[in-house]
Amino acid sequence: MSTARPEDAPDVATLAIKGVRQRVEISGTNGVFYRILVGGEPLKQVKGRWLLPAAGGKEIELRQRGLLPGFQKLVADGEVVYRLGGDVPVWLRVIMFVPFALTFLHPLFGSILGLILFFMNIHIVKNPHMPLALRTALPFVNAGAAAAILLILGNAASGAGA
Repeated sequence: MSTARPEDAPDVATLAIKGVRQRVEISGTNGVFYRILVGGEPLKQVKGRWLLPAAGGKEIELRQRGLLPGFQKLVADGEVVYRLGGDVPVWLRVIMFVPFALTFLHPLFGSILGLILFFMNIHIVKNPHMPLALRTALPFVNAGAAAAILLILGNAASGAGA
């Protein structure tokens, strides 16, 4: 049973890996989490790597490199075959971290909100259908709205005890 999807799906990319027997794709390129598909079927990750079936009964090892979620590199036999978020400029990746400034307003709730907004910003800056100006402004707007909420709730909590 194969998974049917349109060939022009924007969230799926074909990986150019030499020696594999079947078509290898990555699904979920515009998000944080992704899957490796071989012949349209998901391939399970084993001990931090995917073993791709190659010609002659051999296997090609595919690994991910990098710590920033949604921006890792996929490496097959020492060669980079795909860069997640490779089209996102470095300065836009830095903007994703703006919500962590909420920690200064309230250490606990600011950190929680900052983490949630950070993962939301990954989807925002990687969205190819969104204009660059909007992908740049939205992390600041979201962090500003969250800061306003933290300040309002902080003032309401301090005013309620008086």
